[in-house]
Amino acid sequence: MVADAVDEFLKGHMERHRIPGLSLAICRDGRLVRATGYGLANVELDVPVKPETIFQSGSVGKQFTAMAVMMLVEEGKLGLDDPIVKHFPGAPATWKGITVRHILTHTSGIKDREGGQELDYRKDYTEDELVEVAMKMPPDFAPGTQWSYSNTGYEPERLATAVAGLVEPALAWPDVHVSVVDPDSARTARLREVLEAWAKGVPSPGMAKGLRGTNAATAREKAQREGVQKQLARATGFVFLAEDDEKGRGLERRGETIRTVVYYSLPGERDRRYRFFLNDEGEVADFSSEPVD
Repeated sequence: MVADAVDEFLKGHMERHRIPGLSLAICRDGRLVRATGYGLANVELDVPVKPETIFQSGSVGKQFTAMAVMMLVEEGKLGLDDPIVKHFPGAPATWKGITVRHILTHTSGIKDREGGQELDYRKDYTEDELVEVAMKMPPDFAPGTQWSYSNTGYEPERLATAVAGLVEPALAWPDVHVSVVDPDSARTARLREVLEAWAKGVPSPGMAKGLRGTNAATAREKAQREGVQKQLARATGFVFLAEDDEKGRGLERRGETIRTVVYYSLPGERDRRYRFFLNDEGEVADFSSEPVD
């Protein structure tokens, strides 16, 4: 009965608002209890919507773009008051007063292309082509003098090109849940302490027994520890990238069963990424360091 009521409501809503297709997911207590597709994903080809149909995210992506830009600002890689012409060679003179802050807060004056005649909505544009279209449009007002929602302002994602340096290292590993928010800052601090202690050759409460028992017995191991010390000294932080739940997969390191693998990078040392193998107690059983391609 409940399912029938949901179907009836959604079909009526689609008809009233002329929605060709949608998918529905219902979760309860963190578990998916229903996934259903309604209507058409492609009207011309009569392709039905399925639970696995991929939709464009639309403006939902703006919040993630803004967050990524602010992460770069915190790291000193981008300034809110940077002129955007710094990132767009050949920008028109009307863009000279526009800053990154203006773009993020919809106060740039760049005309919103929605509803205009500038775009062919049946064409797939490249990022560069969208920028070219935006550059040809006259501004609506001087930067910072008014507020007006602008899809155009968020489309030139070249403003956040350095974001790739934050997420791509994590995406290089399969089956990894990527995040731009550190879910456990206390754990992050503890893992950095473990790394610093290992580099100095001293034990740490966060180390599992097998890792505590290692020492710089060879010249190669000594060089590895010295290398980590130098990387930590140059780094300006310790950035969470992603984590992967390994429970039940049988992964072991130094005699310990691994529950979680956590991934980090070092700002200021962007050419390396770290992977920590944690046991059921959250202790570091082992870790590895790899260059970023």
